[in-house]
Amino acid sequence: MGQSLGLGEDNITNYNSNFTRAQIIEQMRFLPLRVPFRSECTYQGYGPVAAGVMVERLSGMSWEDFVEERVAAPIGLSETFASFFRMPDRSIACDPHMTGEDGVSVAIPHRNFDNLAPSGSMTSSLRDLERWFALFAAGGAIGGKRLLERETVERMLRPRIPVNPDGIHPQRWVSRFAANFVTYGLGWYAHDFAGRRINEHTGALEGFFVMGCAVPSDDLAVVILTNQHSSPAVHTLRYLLLAEFLGAPQEDWEARFAKFSGRAKRTPRILAGEPYPWRPGYRDPSLAAAYGAADLAGTWRNPGFGTVTVNADATDIDIFGNGCDLERWHADVWRAVPRDPPVRSYYPDIFLRLVRDDVTPRVRLDIPTVGVFDRA
Repeated sequence: MGQSLGLGEDNITNYNSNFTRAQIIEQMRFLPLRVPFRSECTYQGYGPVAAGVMVERLSGMSWEDFVEERVAAPIGLSETFASFFRMPDRSIACDPHMTGEDGVSVAIPHRNFDNLAPSGSMTSSLRDLERWFALFAAGGAIGGKRLLERETVERMLRPRIPVNPDGIHPQRWVSRFAANFVTYGLGWYAHDFAGRRINEHTGALEGFFVMGCAVPSDDLAVVILTNQHSSPAVHTLRYLLLAEFLGAPQEDWEARFAKFSGRAKRTPRILAGEPYPWRPGYRDPSLAAAYGAADLAGTWRNPGFGTVTVNADATDIDIFGNGCDLERWHADVWRAVPRDPPVRSYYPDIFLRLVRDDVTPRVRLDIPTVGVFDRA
């Protein structure tokens, strides 16, 4: 139930960061709750990473060895590996792509995400993914080989926690635009279509976006693979294929998705007085500033997240290994823009501010998406 902890999708604290897997786990206790515990699905990478560490402690094996030897091998997933860099022949793998700011799709390098491996670094083939999703559609066994008991599979797939259309992650409802309900189980989404329960999950990481569906009522599996950074067509293609195989009426799924997503608006959720995600609602350059660039420059430390550094003229900031261009937004609020294109596509800007401590006269650096930092 890691996706119902109430944490936000604060992946800037681990995605493309310089933190180890152990450090990421240690940081969980410092993360602010964005919504109340178990009130709704709040998808994030910390839960899967924590589960991977638990696997290592209980099995005595690395997470990578465990999933390849104890999960993939027994059911014949011979083309599935814990990461791209564990593939024996990487020349056969497709390259990730993303569309640049000029509108041209280009190949980007395979980046090492070992620190987040349990959350999404695995690589596989269409054959193996078809077999994997068919395994869950068929109740835990395939080709005469059983991986999980049928009762275990059903517990994993059944709805447990709501995905709220006006909640912290409305896009996870919007992408399932033909559903009447959207929920999360144990590692699987569950929603309805054509009178059936559809269990599915997407996978997205720098230049790849994929989706797999299992429909236990019809012993049906659907897999869609792309090597694109983002691909809205995946959502519409899912319904086109499901309608075809389930005998449901076909619609103009692209038009329906466009209409639905156009109506859906992200509603900020507030817990303990802080909007999520935090950004100024306006910009007024005339607002007076209490602090200058010299006050922001230097090294700042947080007990959970280590240090961030700002250069002397406050035009550059390093946030956990992510270099960003820095500019004053207004008053004592600054805007950081990641220089790395894939990172920038996820985090177009990160806002921070200098604030005075309520008790002492010291100035602190507040990054609302992360936490408060003191001068090192």
